[in-house]
Amino acid sequence: MTRAMLLSAGLGTRMRPLTDHLPKPLIPIAGTTLIEHNIRQLKLNGITEIVINLGYLGDMIKSHLGNGHRYGVTIEYSEESADNLLGSGGGVKQALPLLGEAPFVLVSADIWWTMSIQSVVKAAVYESVSLWMIKNPEYHTQGDLTLTENGKIQKNSGENNATFSGVGIFCPSYFRTIKARVFGVGQVIQQSIEKSRCTGYWVSGLYENVGSPKQLDNLVAQLDHRVESIESRVG
Repeated sequence: MTRAMLLSAGLGTRMRPLTDHLPKPLIPIAGTTLIEHNIRQLKLNGITEIVINLGYLGDMIKSHLGNGHRYGVTIEYSEESADNLLGSGGGVKQALPLLGEAPFVLVSADIWWTMSIQSVVKAAVYESVSLWMIKNPEYHTQGDLTLTENGKIQKNSGENNATFSGVGIFCPSYFRTIKARVFGVGQVIQQSIEKSRCTGYWVSGLYENVGSPKQLDNLVAQLDHRVESIESRVG
């Protein structure tokens, strides 16, 4: 598996006014941008062919990244209308001709992550879904799903012990079976759970969902702390 899709079409409304004239994936952090960090993370994990869906201020993203060659990858774009976005699932469905038939990595472009996913990527199985999960954060205490001790993903009617990180491995066939044009990736996850084909892993390393100014501040503080720790050891 060498392909991935970065979900980058959203409006970024919770980050306003920062995103009034800047798409959220281009928010600058630690000398780079959110989306460039994601591209480099994918490259580190052996992914060299990347599809990016564009919506709100998509031309700015396309102009900034180009064909991806300066990052050592190839980038193709799937364009949506900012006034009629397709949702995380619908965006993938539209991009399937660019993604091919094999399983692919799906990543939300507004997260910061540092973990290795290479071993799971190499072992990806057709008709299965693999998700990286985090412990429920304070902004989502009820959780999305439950990750069992044996690595299975379940959906409980009440509280769940895990929240989807925004990093996963998916198969194109799941998206094709959904007839709707606009839908979320949660519907695909639910299909795989019903077929007992959904496995999960806990996120390791530094992780932050940059969905709000507070979360952005949290990430910057964590990165600053890491730099200070390194400098103190070197000094």
